[in-house]
Amino acid sequence: MKPFDRLTPIGRARRLRLLGIEALKQFDLPIKSVRALDTSFNAVFKVDTHDNRRFALRVTAPIAGHTEANIRAELAWLAALAEQTDIPVATPLTSKKGGKMVMAQIDGVPEPRACALFKWIPGRDLAEVRTPKNMEEWGHLMARLHRHGASFELPADANAPLNDKVFHWPEPVVMFDPKMKELFSPEGTDRFLRAIDWIEGIIARLKTTHPMHLTHGDLHHWNVRVSRGQLVAIDFEDLLMGWPAQDIGTALLPLYDCPDFDQLLAFFRAGYERCSPWPDAEGDQVNAFIAARGIELINLTLQDGRPLEDDDVVERVRRHASRLEILLPGA
Repeated sequence: MKPFDRLTPIGRARRLRLLGIEALKQFDLPIKSVRALDTSFNAVFKVDTHDNRRFALRVTAPIAGHTEANIRAELAWLAALAEQTDIPVATPLTSKKGGKMVMAQIDGVPEPRACALFKWIPGRDLAEVRTPKNMEEWGHLMARLHRHGASFELPADANAPLNDKVFHWPEPVVMFDPKMKELFSPEGTDRFLRAIDWIEGIIARLKTTHPMHLTHGDLHHWNVRVSRGQLVAIDFEDLLMGWPAQDIGTALLPLYDCPDFDQLLAFFRAGYERCSPWPDAEGDQVNAFIAARGIELINLTLQDGRPLEDDDVVERVRRHASRLEILLPGA
């Protein structure tokens, strides 16, 4: 049998599908079909049953930052949201043994994989239907999640990473390595370093004034489904202990370059304030965390082995350097 890491993407998807079928045996469901949706990172499969139900099966990639304890935190919060609130989320199913996470392993995949099965959410991504009403409902959805996350206590066997620094995931910071010099002019490097100092200063102040609590960590407009007229939050895998302004900045980064960003933000904020006060008391926190998310993503991009002259890499650095010209105080 060919080693897993030598398989083509299609070969890995086929083998992970077999692992997913093994995981599904731990749920009391009459499985009809299992079809791959996305295997570029985590493997996600559409599961149909003989009694006409549909689910999403996630086979989690074994990487640092998504430990079994992190996944238990995600699933515990989702279950609590479903049981204690009417906040629409992708609800995890319970296995025959009573857990939300199951482990599965097959020959040809080198390690056990954590798997979870979620209620299927039909509809379209919010990114495709970004109306003023939906933007407002997105803000309201996030505020409701923040309110619940502030009071929810994780089980003893679960934990969420702390979002208490710009580079909070357990990966090396490579963007300032000497070999990256061709990507960053001296002025560009200085701009990124000043932004990091500014963000870390805001985080230091938040630590002394506001307790951290559970946040989604990645509620951008591709992780919100518009389903039968209702916005549903999905993909809680990157949940973090952090602050609301941080969660908002992370979510809004993909919209920042839109010509109508200020208007979109106004609709979002109006929805948020229907539930809770806007959490940016200093007036620059959301901007700081938009900047932080962009810096974090550049660092991740520079670790994936692509050549530095790759057009996408160059454009990501150029675009965020331009954003920082506007976002940095005094710009």
